[in-house]
Amino acid sequence: MLDAIADPGGQVFDESFFAFYEDLDVAWRARKLGWTAAYRADAVGYHARGGSSGRAMLGRPPELRYHIAKNRWLTMLRNDTLGGYLANLPFILARDVLVLGALLLTSPGVLLRLGGSRALLDEAVRKRRLDRKRVRNKL
Repeated sequence: MLDAIADPGGQVFDESFFAFYEDLDVAWRARKLGWTAAYRADAVGYHARGGSSGRAMLGRPPELRYHIAKNRWLTMLRNDTLGGYLANLPFILARDVLVLGALLLTSPGVLLRLGGSRALLDEAVRKRRLDRKRVRNKL
């Protein structure tokens, strides 16, 4: 599965993400290729750096706020379908309006940096086109 979803050069995790949403991106790309996940109720996982701390976005430093917002959009651009996006548009817009408003009040520099991320968004669209050419899993 990892070989099937890897980007050119063999990267499984999209290097433009840095942190946050990279696991969702991997899972979504795998699902688009027909892979399925199994639920194991007895499985236990630990996150060494506190990824399960439950802190909301605004409880994190501005640098991490930038990556959280950016990567959410990169993930949707690369993976969502138009139908899926439109079906969830009210929820997407509601969340984005709240997040952008909170960023405006608490860390406007993050908004400025997001505004300068056009090249990353274009790259996500390019990768989406590459993903469409991948061979689906027949298992």
